[in-house]
Amino acid sequence: MTDSAYALLELAEIAAYVLSTPATSPVKLDGRTYFDNFTLIGAAVFSYYDIDVSEFIAMSSSLKDEINDNIVDRSAVARALLLWASEYPESKTIKPLNHWYKELKEILADEEHDDWPKTTRRFGAELKKIAPRLKPKGITCETLGKQGSHVHWEIRVA
Repeated sequence: MTDSAYALLELAEIAAYVLSTPATSPVKLDGRTYFDNFTLIGAAVFSYYDIDVSEFIAMSSSLKDEINDNIVDRSAVARALLLWASEYPESKTIKPLNHWYKELKEILADEEHDDWPKTTRRFGAELKKIAPRLKPKGITCETLGKQGSHVHWEIRVA
């Protein structure tokens, strides 16, 4: 076996160990602390090959941006929010979750309704998942908690 094959096997063992641990220990890179497994594995790979860690951070950031864009592109809720934001620029609206569910579903084309969450509860979960990914696109989604018998959400377009 070649040296590079041994190196890859060793890296696979490191990755398997890190991914199998439930709680990750923090790793400090360029003065910032990270807690995720991807960063721990990446740091191990880069230190093994003696590559500058700032190159890894730059690559990790661009990969994170690409992943966020893919999640937004695949989400019917995100697409509806982007369409809503284009219709109401610089808007700040507070409505109950069930009103957002109905209003945003109407914005989508009929062929996209198959991808729409089947219940208001799933819609709320999807909204929570995509909210941080929409901030760089100028849309802020915040839950205001239960007010009366409904959960209210504030959606702002910057």
